[in-house]
Amino acid sequence: MIKELFVDYYKNAIVNNWNFPALQDYDNKESVITFGQLGNNILRLHKLFSDCGIKKDDKIVLVGKNSVNWGCVYLAATTYGAVIVPLLQDFTPKDIYALTNHSDARIAFISEYILNKMDVSNFTLLEEIFKLDNFDSYFVRNGESHTYGRNMAEVSAKDFTLPPQPNDKLGVILYTSGTSGSPKGVMLTLNALAANIKFARENMFLVSGDKLVSFLPLAHCYGCAFDFLYPLTEGCHIIFLGKLPSPQVILKAFGEYKPRLILSVPLILEKIYKGKIKPTLEKPAVKFMTKI
Repeated sequence: MIKELFVDYYKNAIVNNWNFPALQDYDNKESVITFGQLGNNILRLHKLFSDCGIKKDDKIVLVGKNSVNWGCVYLAATTYGAVIVPLLQDFTPKDIYALTNHSDARIAFISEYILNKMDVSNFTLLEEIFKLDNFDSYFVRNGESHTYGRNMAEVSAKDFTLPPQPNDKLGVILYTSGTSGSPKGVMLTLNALAANIKFARENMFLVSGDKLVSFLPLAHCYGCAFDFLYPLTEGCHIIFLGKLPSPQVILKAFGEYKPRLILSVPLILEKIYKGKIKPTLEKPAVKFMTKI
């Protein structure tokens, strides 16, 4: 167990970078929120969780493309004491029903375009579903729906705090496919997340104000840890691509935002090389220059 607490990383980052940009959706430049707004969004979601009767260790499912709201829900759940269950947006409705039911989740945040393809009667345990796009209630099993507190009074940096959570607490359940069979639920403690953050802070070079273009799926461990969780603790500005990372789209985004650090996987790098770099290298003039 490391001494650095997961929750403290975000409490400190939010307070120390209050007025700096934190999260933004690539397709919507007006979507950018500061660290102070991120902190207040987290507190509003904490209030929503409380109104829904969510208790420590209750499960919250999260399904949708990488976005500002995705990041807010993830951090709100893990700092509240709940367990976040992020599912890949390209899972089939059948898989989403099965994994949500298997996780024993009580509430879910799901993008509207995904909800439009689903039959919510297939969720056997969910008590309420909220649209990830705007946090509006979409489905409630019994009783009245609950409302996200957009008009809740905001706190200032000096008054902002987060409820303490021990690092040995379960924080995330990731459903990942093995070599065969159905996806398996991998349980990660807050200590596991904090240890990755600690490693990155000691071995990477980001500083407050640096920009990143995030395009790896955040429902995967690698992208979430190093494209989202770690940079935020340094006070970075994360721009979520939120679309298929084709070479044309990625290079355009890189040109616009000039990220300090790029995290990728071999398949994407190979596509960029074959589609953009290799054709340039094979031009006669370039071949001649490389010989010289």
